[in-house]
Amino acid sequence: MTCTGTLAGARLWRGGIAAPGIIAVTFQVIKCDRTEDSCRDRAPNANNIGNMNLRDSARLGEVEQLVLLAVWRLDGEAYAVPIRELIAKEAGIDLSRGSIYITLDRLEEKGLVESWFGDPIREPGGKARRLFRIRPSGTAALRSARRALDRLATGTPIARKT
Repeated sequence: MTCTGTLAGARLWRGGIAAPGIIAVTFQVIKCDRTEDSCRDRAPNANNIGNMNLRDSARLGEVEQLVLLAVWRLDGEAYAVPIRELIAKEAGIDLSRGSIYITLDRLEEKGLVESWFGDPIREPGGKARRLFRIRPSGTAALRSARRALDRLATGTPIARKT
């Protein structure tokens, strides 16, 4: 009997060797310690491979949300320095410029922002700034994250009044 889609209690096949406890990105379950019904009826959880989908890559982490909101507020004039300043001023969170750059790159890879190089700064040896703008998919991701938080907050003192 095989149990598909779960790592818990399974022996995994990797490189021709079956061993308990090996976690691999791709695997084939060759033995399960539970009955087939208990595997099928089990509620989805983080260990359930079938629970993962492509939409998970569009989920936003806290820093991604902060940076994306700052990009949106700066409306086409967003680059690392004003993004960092806005987040520090409005959210009270001091992020390094490096974390801003990394987050912007990740948001662009996800298709949530777009970038271009502006005109060079008007000073000797001035460089062109890489500016960012939120894309429609970025606004949709922020709205989705906000709805998820609102649903989870329902019934708590921090729930939004409707």
